[in-house]
Amino acid sequence: MISALLLLYSNLLSLVLAGALAEYHFFENFGDKLHDYSGHAGYATNGKSADQFSFKGAIFTDRGAYFEGPNTAITLPSNNITGNYFLLPQEFSIAFWVNLKGYNEYDKKGYKNTNESLLFIRYLDKDNYFYISATKDNQLKLSINNSTKTYSKNLDKLVPNSWQYIVLTLDNKSTFILEALNETKSILTLDYEYSESSKKFVWFIGSSLLKKSSIQGFVWFFAILSDYKSISDYYTDSSTNCWFNDMLCSKPCYPAFKYKGDSYCIDGSMNISTNAYGEHCIGYCHNSCKDDICLDCNCKFESCTIIDKNINCICPEGSNTYWDDKDGKCKSFECPDLCKRCSSLGVCYECSSDLMELVDNKCYCKDDYLLDGEECKFADCTKLCNKCFFDKCIDCNDENSSPISNTCECNIEYYLKNGVCTKCGNLCSRCNDEKCEMCFDKNMHIKNKNCECNSGYYLEGKKCLPYSCGSLCLKCDSRVCLECVNEHMHSINTHCKCDNGYYLNETTCYEKTCGSLCSNCKLGVCEECIDQNMYAINDNCKCKTGYYLNETKCLPEPCGSLCYYCNLGECYNCIDKNMHIISNDCECNDRFYLDKTSCFPCTSNCIKCNSQGCEICDSEKGYNLVDSKCVCPAGFIDSNGCYSGAFSVVISITSANQISLSFSEMLLSNLNVEDVQIIIANASYYIENITSTDNQTFVITVDADFTKVNAANVEIKFLRAIKSASGSLLIVSSDIKVKNSIAKANKYSQTNNEKVASSAKAISRAFIAISISAGLLTGLSCLWTLMNTLQIISLMPLNSIDYPPTTIQFLTSFGNINLVPNILVFIFGSGNDATAYLESRRYGFQTSIILINSATYIISLIISMILVPCFYFGSKSQYTSISKKCSERLADYRYNYFIRFWIQGYLDLVALSFIQLKSKFVFETLWIIGAIASVGILVLAFSTVPIFIYWTNFNLNKIITGDEQFLNRWGSFYEEFKNNRKFWSTQFYTIFFIRRMMFALTQAFLNSNLELQASMNIAGSVFQLAYVIFYMPQKERKLFYSEIIGEVCTIEVMFVSTLFLSYTDDASRNVFETIIIVSVLATMVIQIGISIYSAMDPLKNLIKSLKGRMKINSNASLSKFPTSAKIQPIKEDMIVTDLADNTNSSIIVGNEKN
Repeated sequence: MISALLLLYSNLLSLVLAGALAEYHFFENFGDKLHDYSGHAGYATNGKSADQFSFKGAIFTDRGAYFEGPNTAITLPSNNITGNYFLLPQEFSIAFWVNLKGYNEYDKKGYKNTNESLLFIRYLDKDNYFYISATKDNQLKLSINNSTKTYSKNLDKLVPNSWQYIVLTLDNKSTFILEALNETKSILTLDYEYSESSKKFVWFIGSSLLKKSSIQGFVWFFAILSDYKSISDYYTDSSTNCWFNDMLCSKPCYPAFKYKGDSYCIDGSMNISTNAYGEHCIGYCHNSCKDDICLDCNCKFESCTIIDKNINCICPEGSNTYWDDKDGKCKSFECPDLCKRCSSLGVCYECSSDLMELVDNKCYCKDDYLLDGEECKFADCTKLCNKCFFDKCIDCNDENSSPISNTCECNIEYYLKNGVCTKCGNLCSRCNDEKCEMCFDKNMHIKNKNCECNSGYYLEGKKCLPYSCGSLCLKCDSRVCLECVNEHMHSINTHCKCDNGYYLNETTCYEKTCGSLCSNCKLGVCEECIDQNMYAINDNCKCKTGYYLNETKCLPEPCGSLCYYCNLGECYNCIDKNMHIISNDCECNDRFYLDKTSCFPCTSNCIKCNSQGCEICDSEKGYNLVDSKCVCPAGFIDSNGCYSGAFSVVISITSANQISLSFSEMLLSNLNVEDVQIIIANASYYIENITSTDNQTFVITVDADFTKVNAANVEIKFLRAIKSASGSLLIVSSDIKVKNSIAKANKYSQTNNEKVASSAKAISRAFIAISISAGLLTGLSCLWTLMNTLQIISLMPLNSIDYPPTTIQFLTSFGNINLVPNILVFIFGSGNDATAYLESRRYGFQTSIILINSATYIISLIISMILVPCFYFGSKSQYTSISKKCSERLADYRYNYFIRFWIQGYLDLVALSFIQLKSKFVFETLWIIGAIASVGILVLAFSTVPIFIYWTNFNLNKIITGDEQFLNRWGSFYEEFKNNRKFWSTQFYTIFFIRRMMFALTQAFLNSNLELQASMNIAGSVFQLAYVIFYMPQKERKLFYSEIIGEVCTIEVMFVSTLFLSYTDDASRNVFETIIIVSVLATMVIQIGISIYSAMDPLKNLIKSLKGRMKINSNASLSKFPTSAKIQPIKEDMIVTDLADNTNSSIIVGNEKN
């Protein structure tokens, strides 16, 4: 039945592509007869050997029909099933998919080709025809000839050896348009309207008419269309899918062939001796082959196709046959009534008689003929008659008419109007053109178009009766009955009616009776029943609720076997407490199952179960049924419901004895006093209130007596499951205590560690001030090393490690040393909605906005930028010393200042950017600006390392040789280092930037894995320490030692911080806290000592230089100093005077000249 399916598809396609008059698929259909896929059954013929023409046929290939010229043709049909000839309409389109070879003067057999090769021709005689040809100049030519004139037009877009979609259209009856789709078009306008009336037209694809050669090349597809828009059914603008081999489609084709909703590039070998894949056929084939199947059709009906690698015959359309794969032949099928030829879908093509015509796929007799059996016979009747038998009408067209002789007449109350029987007016029996001519009753008269009763008569049905009483009235007066014939009657106007409870039988009223269950009936209403367990309803009785009828008795309905107490068929108590009553029986309650006569509970979260296990789980809570058990999906937490994840809470005590609960996610509902229980050892208390501004951080205020308590631990117990807005569950269930091991009460004196931390904070600030002062004398290198160490240490609390509050206060103090106040807080405020994420809030950030948090850097940069014009105008000063200093500062600003600014601000700015982007989104202008700035900072931060590595490698020779011009610009990266061990000795700042980026990333994104966070931070510090020890890159030993000391201190603080994860007792935590404070202070003392020691030699040289200047001023013989003298520091920390203008290059010391 595969071929039948093919025909089914073809017919369905013809319904969709309704514009196709004829359609041929040479790429899938082959044989002497070519199937018309339009559904119009216009079979084409391969070649022609009759009449006055004789052409040989095309060769069928898997790329379509191949025309090898010069005398090759496919003959198009002269008629189709719906007509005995084929005439083109006055608007049509002819569409081809072709691949033509380039022009050769001789074909492969040595015959000389003409200058034009026919692609298509429509031919009546030598004076009337039109055709499309390919010229030797690789142009398409359209030529139209009538008996008086020849019209022609060329199209120069014929591309040899390439698939093209060519369309010829007749538009507006006189305009021919020839185009190659997606390329160009040519328009030829006639001075007359083209039309066809002769039935002798013939037409061909190819041929050698007009003494021209046939084309050489492939024709894939051909169609005649009734409208131009239908050409889009066979092409799309482009495609990258190949028909044969997608490997060949490296580029899209323009246009592409459209087939069954998809589009394809037509590819494959153009060699006629092989198939599309370039393979030779196996054995001898009259035509070519597809795969290993010869395209030779031996079917009876001479038309074939290949389906599932088998040749299938195509039965002739309209022959009432279909192809049966099982029997290998065409089998007939029945057409609809009166149809002679039809499709396999029952679409009729031809009626059984010429006296019939097709209307909506049905055959009807033509006008003046009537159907007699299966024949149409001439009807000698009027048009009002629908069916005649010779000269006698037997059926009328109008339902309100009746046959009379050889015609029909309208029934009473109807008249004929415009061939239709139309109803007369009211009560009118005969009328003419809406005018009443006769009434139904003689006692009526005509009024307007209607009839009404005469005076003294009343209307009953369609008759007018005189005023009188009805037959049941014994005595009547005018229109009122005075006495009825039966005592159980009463009068209503002129009639009589039986009383209630009686019914009329002829002229007598009889009392109504009741049903068989009624023992006392009165006037058809039952007043008493035959059984006490019945009740009366209307004229009969029914059993009471709980009883059923057994013949004439109402017996109690029985109760079920699970009913413990039953009365009158109604159950009052069950045998099990876990049952409930339903329909006089009992069943187990929800979440219980019945086993024999007892109900047992289902497993947790099971709604319906049996003795074998659960049948239905509680899906609203997220449970799934697995092996008769209710379980949560993988990755979900089971806590009286399935939750997609878990979140945590951090508990701390504020300085005002308030308990802070910081949840990692926003809660689903508010936290109330009754949801928590607080236990404070050795203290009496009660909870005053719980407050929150964001449903994520809650503050519990307690009223407690701490008069006898120096320090107390607080235990929090959650009395219900705590859920987040995202559906996660708090990792601490409702029955487990949460303990804050360092909770403190503030109504007592400071502990030793608090005093140490407070003192250490003050001392550290003093030490930093001393270090800055010393740095002003010796250069800022030692100061930078100290600040780099303190910068990392100050950001250590930006994680989830449970530091004691004093440790947090001490460490964060190094990050709060601001020489410039944060005025942006006063401008924008810190209490906006842009709340920072949990760990950064604990650190001390009140907002996530980077524009506020980085105010120190912003203000410093602004002040520095303000100095630029000052230095510029100073460089133009007439005072040489001022001009020179300002020029040097301005040059330094261009390069080194901003490089140093980025080096020192790198870690802080990256960390603040992560805080901005990781925190909750707030739709505010300031937050959005900050987010954009954060992204820009992070892009610059991540690109710094590759840019620095590339820049160093590119200028490595200048760095190693100490190129003065280069180092004047970029010295901040290289001048403090030896740069003596090739490339990696110059990469201190590569390690510096990588280590700080890794630290910022771990602090921001690894707070859920503190062990991994600590390990990566320690590894980063160890790596930088190893680099410094191995390469010893610093020029000065004091910087080398300072760098090692700073890294050792950082590693120690990081390592001790990890101990807070394992040891939670107060004694251990106090020891760890002390170690951190002492280590940091010791490092600062050593660093400051190095800075002071480094400042001694420059101080001595400065004093010595001042003394020398005093001696020079006291020498009277020396009137003035050279104008260009300048003081320069050199590597040996000595100060010399260079007299550039002195031609002898003398060195002046006192009054002596050497």
